[in-house]
Amino acid sequence: MRATPLLLLLRASSTTPLLNNSPARPVTVHTGFLLIETTYRSNVGAAARAIKTMGFSDLRLVAPKDVRVTGRKQCKEMASGATDVLDGAGIFENIEDALASCVSSEYGDVIVCG
Repeated sequence: MRATPLLLLLRASSTTPLLNNSPARPVTVHTGFLLIETTYRSNVGAAARAIKTMGFSDLRLVAPKDVRVTGRKQCKEMASGATDVLDGAGIFENIEDALASCVSSEYGDVIVCG
């Protein structure tokens, strides 16, 4: 069985740069997850559940075998309470489009891990 690649997207931002001797301020981090060339509906649902369990919500599917996977019964059953993550999932033909949507949206600069 071929493993589905996963990319983790991170963006850290701060409205004002920190200067020497200035107090530390919170940094906003937006995290998104890309699943690439998914084959199994249940894996997509389980990933959505795990993403929500960890407190995240941004799921992007790149070239899934079934482009309507997020609406399939098996996928929704495995999501078990995370159908909102499935409903908000973006579906892209290639990684470049998925990353371009990150850069043009709330991410700004994107760090790709995976």
